[in-house]
Amino acid sequence: KRVAHEMLCEYGTQVGYQIRFERSKSQQTNILFITEGLLLRQLSTEEKLSQYSVILLDEVHERHLHGDFLLGITKCLIRARPDLKLVLMSATINIKLFG
Repeated sequence: KRVAHEMLCEYGTQVGYQIRFERSKSQQTNILFITEGLLLRQLSTEEKLSQYSVILLDEVHERHLHGDFLLGITKCLIRARPDLKLVLMSATINIKLFG
């Protein structure tokens, strides 16, 4: 909601979200917040994630199965899709781990 507020748009139009049993998005949605699990599920049906131009993974310093798997898959994905941008975020990252 904060991103929509700062973009001066209605939540669920240009900025939306999707969780397991709930979503708020439209055809005009440009920024979509989804869980790692949903992104993995989308990867199982659409390998290149062509509907996305940027993927932002937050809290990458937190090591867990979904996060580690997504890091590996997206690393391969950006080789197959040079147009795709990958942004890794963390407040406490050790940059040497991702060099």
